[in-house]
Amino acid sequence: IKMVMEGSRFISQEPAVAPVGSQFTVRNLFFNVPARRRVLDKSTTEHRHIAEEFRRVAMCNPDISFALYGDDAPVFNVPASNLKQRIVGLIGKSVAANLLEVNTDTTIVKIYGYTGRPASARQNNRDQYMFVNGRFFKSPYFHKAIMQGYEKLIPATTQPSYFLFFEVDPDKVDV
Repeated sequence: IKMVMEGSRFISQEPAVAPVGSQFTVRNLFFNVPARRRVLDKSTTEHRHIAEEFRRVAMCNPDISFALYGDDAPVFNVPASNLKQRIVGLIGKSVAANLLEVNTDTTIVKIYGYTGRPASARQNNRDQYMFVNGRFFKSPYFHKAIMQGYEKLIPATTQPSYFLFFEVDPDKVDV
């Protein structure tokens, strides 16, 4: 189905032939808010926020293909793959050689994913992702625990990359 909306008004809906899956196109998002549009024209902040959210959604769903276009140019195009290939597709090929696999299963939680080698730690590392049951989250507590694990391996001014997934059974733990 193809739906068209302008502003907050429904314009039309009609059947459409398309490949399997969902496609969303957003154009001129702030067309009716001139002050907001002027800020967007001068800054790439919104593009960075959209790309970051795209990474979060695509990373925790490696079995689904994703594509992101900005100004009609491809930003990301990641096919369905395994987790490591998805991380490389979203972060860059340079991260591939520096990933160390994490995989543990306890009675409470299953933790899997990848951490970066100590040699790849950077001063300002944005490649830090944690997910619980498919949802992105930030936790100063878990971040501190990860940093303590690296404390004798990396300089205090650097941070490692990590891409960690926690699967928790809601019947066993309050999530």
